[in-house]
Amino acid sequence: MIEIKEIQCKNALSRSGIYGIDYSINPYIGCEHNCCYCFARYMKKFSHSKKEWGEFVIVKKNIFDVFREEIKKVKSGSILISSVTDAYQPIEEKYEITRKILEEFTKYENFQINILTKSKLVIRDLDIIKKIKNIEIGFSFSVLSEDIKKIIEPHSSEIKERLKALKILKENKINTYAMLAPILPILTENDLEKLLECLKDDEVSYILVDKLNIKAGNWHSIKESLAKINERLVKDYENILFSQKGEYFIKIKKKIEEICDNLRLPCYFCY
Repeated sequence: MIEIKEIQCKNALSRSGIYGIDYSINPYIGCEHNCCYCFARYMKKFSHSKKEWGEFVIVKKNIFDVFREEIKKVKSGSILISSVTDAYQPIEEKYEITRKILEEFTKYENFQINILTKSKLVIRDLDIIKKIKNIEIGFSFSVLSEDIKKIIEPHSSEIKERLKALKILKENKINTYAMLAPILPILTENDLEKLLECLKDDEVSYILVDKLNIKAGNWHSIKESLAKINERLVKDYENILFSQKGEYFIKIKKKIEEICDNLRLPCYFCY
């Protein structure tokens, strides 16, 4: 059972340390998707929850009102929705905070809006998205297998639903991209070419790629999920992540570059 708490926040826009992004907006703390590899679990310290990461969501109940005042003071910039949560996780269907924020952006033309999600719920707001002049929407993927997805990110939208959402957005002339992240050794590679072909077919503008980050206290949950898939994977990952010192990610980078080059699909790496 997901624990839901409502709080009052003081700020809506946060200065971003992400290259090419000026500000981020995170309507929630925590995420129902419960991805085993999530790097944002350090945000738990701001939740005051005794629940494990993925078992609670803190709703910033007043964030829209705060945002509406803050945005008036910002002249321009690129804004990511969102950087340490998913703005379209299931609870957004009830609270509609992200929808209200996007509606406010229809009044402005001097911002570049970037949404990254794992949820088909973004299609709900297509009527508003089409009114925003500068917006691009990305979906993140680590695997193509639905069975593996259910284990590593149990409450996110199915892979086929994300691909369908990308197609709908493109059909409505919305700029789209895909985030191949994190690269999960062996698991991502198993269906790598087929996944990239699917993204090419859905006409994403480009691919962003990032490797698995195990510096966020997420190794324990990753290990638990790997064991559910195949016990042998735990040993494989220990070798790749702790003994090889990055060799695997150098090799997979070359493989991704070759596939994307053959597909004429622009790809950029975050590592």
